[in-house]
Amino acid sequence: MAGVLGDPVDQALRRWAREPFEYGTSDCALSVFRYVAEGWGDPRPVARWAGRYMTEAEANTHMRTRGGPVNAFKDEMESIGARRTKAAQRGAVGLVRDAGGNLVAALCTGEGWWAARTRSGFAAFRTMALVAFCDPKGPR
Repeated sequence: MAGVLGDPVDQALRRWAREPFEYGTSDCALSVFRYVAEGWGDPRPVARWAGRYMTEAEANTHMRTRGGPVNAFKDEMESIGARRTKAAQRGAVGLVRDAGGNLVAALCTGEGWWAARTRSGFAAFRTMALVAFCDPKGPR
């Protein structure tokens, strides 16, 4: 069945390509947190972020009140027991700089490639994560 439907990474990317980007529901952070909820089985980050902001400015305020984007992301992942990794593999999540230098939450698609939500779906780029985490239960 996974061969037909793809793995959780493929499923997330297909969803990102077809669903609109919206702050507070399907921005880069919430898209990654939804992947964590569905792929890793932990909905707590989504519950703590969904609907808390509706604009980019409000999203930035939300992250600033949590110590900035790196600390906010790191705290969410650590709160669910995700394992920090320096060697991200397919299915890991992290914060990376996109091709434009913007800090974004992203999903590792493998071999140094990351995908992040954009207003038009998603973008994939080769980069290193500032911080990355993998499923606390290990590979599926």
